[in-house]
Amino acid sequence: MISYETNPVPKIALELLHSKDLVVLKILKMINYFYFLTSAVFLLMSCTDPKTQRSIAGVDVYGSLFVFCMVLYIPMMAFSFYYFVKALTKFFKYKNSRDGVLFLASSVVGVVALYSFNHWVFSEIY
Repeated sequence: MISYETNPVPKIALELLHSKDLVVLKILKMINYFYFLTSAVFLLMSCTDPKTQRSIAGVDVYGSLFVFCMVLYIPMMAFSFYYFVKALTKFFKYKNSRDGVLFLASSVVGVVALYSFNHWVFSEIY
């Protein structure tokens, strides 16, 4: 009979599973950073004048950021909705108010950024 102490395969398998979980957590953390960075770009764009012409080495930075925001508008809505549903799940299903508040705050950050960008686009540009 082979025990776990003499057979190193289960230990290696457990270490691989643990490292896979760490990789997934790091990817989720990077997605959160990207979400907040994109929210900051949305807020930055909504605070600028639409007639601004800024270019670096011949590349129109302002226009590139505007296109970036337009492309990511719908995915940001989806992420905000995901964070809102996750907050409600944490509040009601698990009764964990700390995690629920964090997800709700993340959702509010995205909604405020999207709302300000939407208001800016339709009041200043169109």
